[in-house]
Amino acid sequence: MGVISVALDSKFSKRYRALARQYRTSDFNAPLALADQQGSIVAGQHPCTPCSANLEYTAHLGKESLRWGDAFIAMCPHGVYLWSIPVTDNNELVGSILSGANPPNDQSQVTRFTATARRLLRLACKHNLTNAALLRCHAEEAAREADKAQAIHSLKGERYTSVREVYLREEPNLIAAIKTNEVAKAREILNIILTEVYALGEHDFELLKALVLELVVVMYRTAVEAGGDPVELLGLNYASIQEYATITDEETLTPWLVQHLERLMAGIRNNDERPVEVQLQLALRYMQEHLAEPISREDVAGAALMSSSHLAHLLRAKLNRSYTELLSEMRINAARQLLVRTCKSLAQIAAETGFSDQSYFTKVFKQHVHMTPGEYRRQHTE
Repeated sequence: MGVISVALDSKFSKRYRALARQYRTSDFNAPLALADQQGSIVAGQHPCTPCSANLEYTAHLGKESLRWGDAFIAMCPHGVYLWSIPVTDNNELVGSILSGANPPNDQSQVTRFTATARRLLRLACKHNLTNAALLRCHAEEAAREADKAQAIHSLKGERYTSVREVYLREEPNLIAAIKTNEVAKAREILNIILTEVYALGEHDFELLKALVLELVVVMYRTAVEAGGDPVELLGLNYASIQEYATITDEETLTPWLVQHLERLMAGIRNNDERPVEVQLQLALRYMQEHLAEPISREDVAGAALMSSSHLAHLLRAKLNRSYTELLSEMRINAARQLLVRTCKSLAQIAAETGFSDQSYFTKVFKQHVHMTPGEYRRQHTE
C-alpha cells in the first residue's frame, strides 16, 4: 500500500487499512486511495491514473469535501467520477480518502455513486479518519449559504423600497413559520430580511445589527406563544445576547441569528405537551381578531396549531362551550360594546361583528341578551 507520510502517521495508516478492508463495492470496481494534504497518494490506488500526477486537483477534492461537510463527487478532466472524503486531525485537514469509477453505460446508474460515497463517509467517521462534528458544522454553514443564495434569488424582480417595508411584509411570515415549526421556511425568511435590509441600508452594519436584536425579541415572544418554556427560552436568549454583543461583522451575525432561531424552535419541540392555556390563548385571540369574518372551527384550530376536534374538546372541557356557542357569545359581547360606545347603525355593527345581516343580528342578540339591540342601546345610554 505504500509508505504513510509524516503528516499521515501510523495511527492514520492503521485506520485507513481497517477502512479499506470494509470498503467494498458490489456494483462496480472502485479503487481506494489515501492522499496527504498536498495531494500525493501515500496508500492505495488513485481511481484515475492521469489525475494522480495532478496533486493540486487531488488536494482540491479533499478541501471541497471539507468545505461542504459531505462526500464531494466530481467528474475529473479525464471523464472518471471521483468522490473524496476529508481526513482530519482534530479540526485540521491533513489529507483525503479518494475513490471513484468510470461512467456506467446506463447514466441512470450514476446515482449509485452517491450512495457509495456516503457509505465511504460513514466508514471514515466510524474509523476516526474524519471529524463528524466538524463536518456537521461545515454542512450547516453550507446550507445557510445556500439558503442565503436562494433568498437573494427570490428577491429578484420584487425589490423592497425601505427597511420598514421589508420588516412589515416579512415579519408575519416569520412568525407563522415559527408557530408551525417550519424551520427551513423560517430560515429562508430570515435570510430574505437580512439580505434586503443590508442592501437597502447600503451595508450599514449597525442598522442590520439593530434589526437583528428586534427580530430576536419577536422570535422569543413567538416561541413562547407556540408553547416553548419561557424560563428555558429566556436563558437561551440571555446566553445568545452575550454572544451578540461580541459580533462585529455581517458574516458572523447572519449565522448567529439562524442558529438562535433553530435553538428557539428546538425549545418548542422539546416541550412535548403544549400548555392548554397557550393553545386556548392562541385560539381565542384568533377568534377575537377575526370576528367580522366567516371563520370556521378549522380556521381557528389551524391558527392555534391543533386539530379541530382537539379545539372542540378544549372549549368544552375548559369553557363549557361549543365552538359555535363561543363564537356567537364573543360576537354579541363585541356588539354590546359598540352599541354603548359608538353611534354606529345596527347594520354597521352587524357587519363589524360577523353577522350576515341586521335581522339575523337582532335575532341572535335577543336570544343572548333577552332584548333587541335598540332596546339595549337605549337602556345603557340613558
